[in-house]
Amino acid sequence: MRKNRYTYLLQGWLNQQLSPAEVDEFLLALQDQEFQNLIGDDMLHSLQSGQFEHFETKEEKAKALALLMSGIHQSQASSPAKVMKLVWLKRLTAAAVLTGLCITGYFIFTKPEKNIPVIVQEKIEYPVTNQAVITLPDGTQLRIDTISTLVTLAQYGIQIERAPGGELLYKSITGNEAVSALPIKIDNPRGSTPLHVQLTDGSHVWLNAQSTITYPVIFAAGKREVNVSGEAYFEVTRDPAKKFIVKTAALTTEVLGTHFDVKAYEDEPTSKVTLLEGSVKVSAAQPAGENIMRPGQQAVVNGQDIAIIPADLQEAMAWKNDLLSFNGAGIRTIMLEISRWYDVDVVYTGNTPDKKFSGYISRQTSLDDLLKIIKQSGFNLRTEGRTIYVLPN
Repeated sequence: MRKNRYTYLLQGWLNQQLSPAEVDEFLLALQDQEFQNLIGDDMLHSLQSGQFEHFETKEEKAKALALLMSGIHQSQASSPAKVMKLVWLKRLTAAAVLTGLCITGYFIFTKPEKNIPVIVQEKIEYPVTNQAVITLPDGTQLRIDTISTLVTLAQYGIQIERAPGGELLYKSITGNEAVSALPIKIDNPRGSTPLHVQLTDGSHVWLNAQSTITYPVIFAAGKREVNVSGEAYFEVTRDPAKKFIVKTAALTTEVLGTHFDVKAYEDEPTSKVTLLEGSVKVSAAQPAGENIMRPGQQAVVNGQDIAIIPADLQEAMAWKNDLLSFNGAGIRTIMLEISRWYDVDVVYTGNTPDKKFSGYISRQTSLDDLLKIIKQSGFNLRTEGRTIYVLPN
């Protein structure tokens, strides 16, 4: 009789048809050895033989099992009396593995044997905080997330204000020429949200993850110059008397006042400048001529060679619009973006798959969900902790 009741509770849970009282009864039953034995045998048999006909796909089965595990997890947190035994987890998740299901973010096991260590697979979410660090001329470092409202740096003649939306506002409070040329650096690391900065001349900069910008405390007379590694989008305040110059390891971009994006990551073979408004002059680090760009164009720099091509503005600005954009991208290009945004490492085993992927994906997507989408295009990936393994097909 009790076995029939337990079978009813299990089926009701998977169908999401239990009443509140029956849900409590189900969670309490998890402590019973007989119920645990029932799960170990019947759940495994039912999933393998496909008796749960109302689940049409493996994804639906996985969702039901994840819901089941979630309920168990919540019951553990809410009441010590409802703590279940490890054998239950072993048997349930072994059933999931043997039927090809994946429950990311919960406990994963390979065999329902005793004394197997628990492997907790962390569910990696998208970044929600900015972790940038400001390095002052004397080497002092300030974490952006520790600046609540206003920091006055009288020794450098500036104030740094953090606006309610997270934007950093730099303001000059003195004309101290002795310190005006000293450098300030901002590092925005992997796994950090983009940082919006307003420089002392009123220009705005958005700094992508794994990117660095260096600039003087106060722009000197005659020019405004910054150095960038990684990716940054600029909206430059127009000043005919002061050119705005952006330097990277591979190129130099000069403007008077305009909107443009610079992408110059050290781990990518090419650097790019994409122009949205106004005009810019682009030259390679080792000058071999200059190129004047018009809105809607992109300069691609490879060594001393500069090619001016039509720009895909939506793709170039995807990161600033909270999107991951892949347009016929290979796996290495995809993984570069993923490693920067989610702060994960990538290991390639064997030959790299010769496949392409295209699409726009919200950057507010968990890594697990993103990798599922990519796997559907034929890529073979495995995640262990914060490392993604790219496997041969």
